[in-house]
Amino acid sequence: MVQLAHGRQQARPGAIPIDWFDPCLDGVKIMSNSAAQTDSGPRLAQGNPFSTRHIQPGAIPFQFAPGPKEKQLFDRLWDMGLWGQIVGPHGSGKSTLLHLLARHAGRSGINMVRFDLHDRQRKMPHRWKEFVWNSFEKGRSTMVVVDGYEQLTPFVQWRLKRACRHRRWGLLVTAHCDADLPHLYRTLTHIDLAHQLVRYVLPDDESRFGPDLIAKIFRRHEGNLRDVFSDLYDRYERLR
Repeated sequence: MVQLAHGRQQARPGAIPIDWFDPCLDGVKIMSNSAAQTDSGPRLAQGNPFSTRHIQPGAIPFQFAPGPKEKQLFDRLWDMGLWGQIVGPHGSGKSTLLHLLARHAGRSGINMVRFDLHDRQRKMPHRWKEFVWNSFEKGRSTMVVVDGYEQLTPFVQWRLKRACRHRRWGLLVTAHCDADLPHLYRTLTHIDLAHQLVRYVLPDDESRFGPDLIAKIFRRHEGNLRDVFSDLYDRYERLR
């Protein structure tokens, strides 16, 4: 049985970074010690700066609101027994925050085993518990991460929580509303954040995407930054 550590353990020396999808289990990803490292500065855009490779979770540093920051947030998660929820609307940075927390998890001797759920995916992937067991490493705790937890039916959510409690696995989820788990963080979007992220990915000499245009697109998509960037991608392609 996997035991949650009483004290923090360092990841084993020379650990190989893990960040991959198992081809036999749709939606399953293991996140390890350096799966979520981000750049200290903006990327030089190659091609369309709004393409997925430039804006996917982990490509842009998470922008914290006033309050707890990266380390303090992981400390809180640890104090909650590696159980918690990240709540926020569509496109507000929940997946990006998961990537950030994965870095601290790896350093603290924790395997994050991630499941990305999609629209109308009402149950966990087939044999998900077996996959978690196979990711176990001696001396490291295990935390199950479910991105899109609200897709599961209430009964499946109950079974998931029961399975994690029984095996003493941590459980961290993202959801659009309260998921009846300890509260870790609420993600929000605002126009200033949209401007900041757009400036991050755009080359310095790009002047066609000004504040007025960004504000208009932000309002159109009701603050969903994922849709904002999708819109900007299409606009950039038309201007090339």
